[in-house]
Amino acid sequence: MKAVFLQPRSSWSLALRSDTLWALLMVAIRHVWGEQRAQQVADAALDGEPPMVVSSAMEYVLPDADRHTSNGNHQSRGQRLLLLPTPLVPPVGEPARTLEEEERLKSHRTQSVLSLEQWSRRIRGETVEPEPIEHVTHFATADTIHVAIDRLRMDILQRRDTSELRRGRRFVLTETFARDAGLWFLVEGDMALVEPALRYLEHVGFGTDSSVGKGHFAVTIEDFEPPHVDEPTHMVTLSLYRPTPDELAWYRQHPTRLWYEVEFRRGKRSPQFGPVVSFEKRSVACFREGSVLPFRQQRFWGRATVVADAGDHKVLHAGFALMIPARLGEIA
Repeated sequence: MKAVFLQPRSSWSLALRSDTLWALLMVAIRHVWGEQRAQQVADAALDGEPPMVVSSAMEYVLPDADRHTSNGNHQSRGQRLLLLPTPLVPPVGEPARTLEEEERLKSHRTQSVLSLEQWSRRIRGETVEPEPIEHVTHFATADTIHVAIDRLRMDILQRRDTSELRRGRRFVLTETFARDAGLWFLVEGDMALVEPALRYLEHVGFGTDSSVGKGHFAVTIEDFEPPHVDEPTHMVTLSLYRPTPDELAWYRQHPTRLWYEVEFRRGKRSPQFGPVVSFEKRSVACFREGSVLPFRQQRFWGRATVVADAGDHKVLHAGFALMIPARLGEIA
């Protein structure tokens, strides 16, 4: 397994969730390896044998003592405080009997991320007291107003509604800025395929407004050993996970042994495949990152779903999950 660290060179406005990262990698594979290789990857994904599985991007921060030591160079992993989504399980221990205990349990429920050390202990079934992580002070967001331009006419884009002709179509993007911090995600699979694609994205940018300098990161790839868990009882997804019908049947057999949140994902289709009636993709339901599911031994989890048709091309949503085994006992 590899950890990919994204050191920001600019602000970014695209949330790099696992399905988005997959889509960006597929675009890069098409440019680097060619249409035929990209189609082979898509076909393998539809057959349930993806050559790569990625987590969603998570945050890392640099501890105070290490903030001003990089001189613009990449930081070693030992200097980064890696953050992961808190597993969605109820607090461990006895019910609260005092106001202080209730406040402690509330801290458990509201802490959205844990450090790698805390997270490793948590998935081994240990009780982890919440520790303040000042990651929010390393990230800031700002809304920026944009105006859509018709590049063929070199004019402000016009949109004709049923009632009037509107000029100067405006929209708002939320940009994220990082200080002494960045993003990271995990990759499992064929790195000979993935690494050149990441180098391409390092050059051209990750997604929205990359052509005007947004979404640019320096990419560092390092080995990563996930926490070892003896005799796992559960697994935690670090990706947006769309289970197969067989996997759903397995979870229905263990309704008291999973804790999860569901999110509907719906994107827009790229215009590169030609005009269509609608650019909207069909929505799909996924388990969110941090969802806890009963353990099952298998090679891949999740599936690719066709969410739009574009001539001879099928547009896919990648709902494959990068799972980490956990030992949580009977959590319900």
